[in-house]
Amino acid sequence: EGFLRITPPNDPHLQPEGLAKSPNKKSKDSAKSPKKKPENSEDSVNGQLPVMLELGAGNGEWAVSQAKASENKCFWIANEFRLDRSYRTVTRGIVTQVDNLWVLAGDAREILKNWLKPNSIKHVFVNHPEPPQQRQSDGKLTSQGTHLLTLDFFRSIHRVLQPGGRLTIVTDNDWYGRFLLKTVGQLTRGRKNSFIFSQPDPNPPPPSAKIKERNGRFNLWAGAPGRWCGYFVAASSYFDRVFAKQKKVERFTLFVEKKAMTGES
Repeated sequence: EGFLRITPPNDPHLQPEGLAKSPNKKSKDSAKSPKKKPENSEDSVNGQLPVMLELGAGNGEWAVSQAKASENKCFWIANEFRLDRSYRTVTRGIVTQVDNLWVLAGDAREILKNWLKPNSIKHVFVNHPEPPQQRQSDGKLTSQGTHLLTLDFFRSIHRVLQPGGRLTIVTDNDWYGRFLLKTVGQLTRGRKNSFIFSQPDPNPPPPSAKIKERNGRFNLWAGAPGRWCGYFVAASSYFDRVFAKQKKVERFTLFVEKKAMTGES
């Protein structure tokens, strides 16, 4: 069903809270899955380790590095559309001996809608998403054609995030970073200025990043991403190597937090 996973060998039924074995179906195994007790984790929910999600994980270099650096602190789910890349992530995870990584192969839009429970993810990461085509209109650049990070896609991410859960998007494209910044500013609950996301304060403060642009109450950061936006460790990826060859050094980061609705916990 487009689903691959890596689980600890001594606990074949273990799975992160909020992830079903198949869309909209209950499983006897998943219902009986034991809970892994968190070690030194301040973010555990009901005794479960928090779950981190990377969308568009490619060959899994970044996700595997993060999972390895955060063992006993959280689970990771790596989602990639292409099956061959997903298998490479599985292989990389086995070789690296990580036991807190799951791999979901398939369309990210379907993963968010049908495979993940609401309020189940602590942090969503999107590293170097493919920008849409650009066109010039009245002296301004606008998007043209399809791309993943639409308003509906942001709302799907919001659905699976826990209250206070965070979203980090990193791109090397200045225009696309500003486009996404504007998109986030359009996400409201129907009332003017009732935003579904808020702007968290980076903690610790970014040592090499600064605010590139503001749109209302949201910021686009310029500089290297790091622990301040949720990374556990600096890790190289395919895109980083390509950018290094092209001498691209700028990174732009959108870092926002899900606002809790009244009565939501």
